[in-house]
Amino acid sequence: MPDFNHMTYLNVSLLLFSALVSFFLLFGVLMSRVRNRLFLRKAIALLLAQILMQLGEAGIWYWNGNPANAWLIKLCCFLSFGMGLVVTTLFVYCFVDILERQGRVNRLPVDCVAGLCTVGFALVVVSFFNGIFFDVNAAGYFIDGPYAHWVSYFDIINFAVIVLFVFYYRQLVTLRGFGMLLIYCGLHLGAILLEDIWYPVPLYLASTLALMVMFNFFHEALAEEYLEKEKELMESRITLMISQIQPHFLYNSLNSIYHLCDMDAKLAQQAIGNFSEYLHHVLGSLKRTSPVLFDQELQNVKAYLELEQLRFDDLRIVYQIEASNFFVPALSVQPLVENAVKHGICSKEEGGTLVLTTREQAGFFEIIVEDDGVGFDITKLKDDGEIHLGVQNVKQRLEAMVGGSLEIMSTPGVGTTAIIRLPKERV
Repeated sequence: MPDFNHMTYLNVSLLLFSALVSFFLLFGVLMSRVRNRLFLRKAIALLLAQILMQLGEAGIWYWNGNPANAWLIKLCCFLSFGMGLVVTTLFVYCFVDILERQGRVNRLPVDCVAGLCTVGFALVVVSFFNGIFFDVNAAGYFIDGPYAHWVSYFDIINFAVIVLFVFYYRQLVTLRGFGMLLIYCGLHLGAILLEDIWYPVPLYLASTLALMVMFNFFHEALAEEYLEKEKELMESRITLMISQIQPHFLYNSLNSIYHLCDMDAKLAQQAIGNFSEYLHHVLGSLKRTSPVLFDQELQNVKAYLELEQLRFDDLRIVYQIEASNFFVPALSVQPLVENAVKHGICSKEEGGTLVLTTREQAGFFEIIVEDDGVGFDITKLKDDGEIHLGVQNVKQRLEAMVGGSLEIMSTPGVGTTAIIRLPKERV
C-alpha cells in the first residue's frame, strides 16, 4: 500500500483543491437570495474559516523540512488547528439556527461544544509559543506536541454531540434533510477511521464534502422559509388592503364629494382625483412584492388626508419632509396616519394637528407620525383588535421587506407618536 503520509505534492494538491471548492461554496452563499443576515454572516465566517484551515494544512506540507520556514510552519499549524475549532463552533450554531426555525431546540449542548472549542482555541494560541499541541524540530519538520492527542478528543466529542443532535431532533427535518445529516456524519466517521493510514488530509476532504452536503440542506431549509415568508407577506398585503378599503370611509368620502358637486365643482373634481389616487395605491399594493419610493407613499397619504379634511374642518396637517430618497413597503405609513386621525384627533372634540416628519440620520431614515389627539395606554394596544392588527401588519412588512422597525409611543390625553426606522443599507 502506498504511503500517503509522505506524498507531499499529492496532499498539497488535494488540500488546495478542497480550499477552492470551499471558495466556490462561499461565492454561492454570497450570491444567495436568502436575506437572513445573521445566518449569512455565520455561514460566510464558517466558509472563510474552512478555507484558512485548509490553506494552513497545505502550508504545513509545503514548507515542511526547512528550518528557515519554522515560523511559517507554526503559523500554518495555528491556522490548521485553530480554524478547525472555529469551523466546528460555527457549524453547530448554523445547524441549530436551521432547526430552531422548525421547533424549540435545547442550545445547552451546542453552547458546551462552543465552550470546549473556545478552550481548545486558547490552547492552540498558547501552543504557538510553548508547543503543547504542535512544534517544529531543529530539522524544520512539524512534530506533535505532548498534548496533541487532545485535539482528537475535541474532534470525537464534537462529532458525538452533532450525531446525537441529528438523531434527537430528526423530527424537525424532512426525510431528505435527515439523510443529508447522516451523510455528513458518515463522511466524518469514514475520515476518522482512515487516520491510521492517512492523516489528516482525508479529514479535510471529508469536511469540505460534508459542508457541500450541509449547505445543500441549509439552502433547502432556508428556501422553504423564504417561500413561507413570501406567502405570509402576500396574506399580509391582502389583509391590509381589505382593512384599508373600509366601507365607512368610502361612503363618507363619496358623500362629501356628492355635496361638493353643488357647492364647489372645482374642489369636488380635486376630491375625486384624490379618491382615485387613494384607491389606485391601495389596490396596486396587493400585487407589489417590492418597496416603493417614499414619494409615492407620501402621495397616497396626502390624498387620504385631503379627503378626511373635507369631513373634519378642525384637522390640521403639517408636513416636515427633510428626506424622501428612500424606499418603504407600500401602505406602511398610511395606516399609521389613519390611526392618528381616526383614533387620535377625531376622538378629540376640538380636533388637533397631525405632523408627518421624515429625516435622515447617520445609519437610517426616520419617518415620524405624530398627533396631539386623545392618546391611549400603550399596554392595552392588543385590546383594540383593529389598531393592533394594522400596527402588527405594518411592523411585519417593515421587518421582512426592508429590515425596518416600528415604535409606538402614546400618552393618554397628550397624543401618540409612531416612529419608523429604515436602515440605509436596505432602502
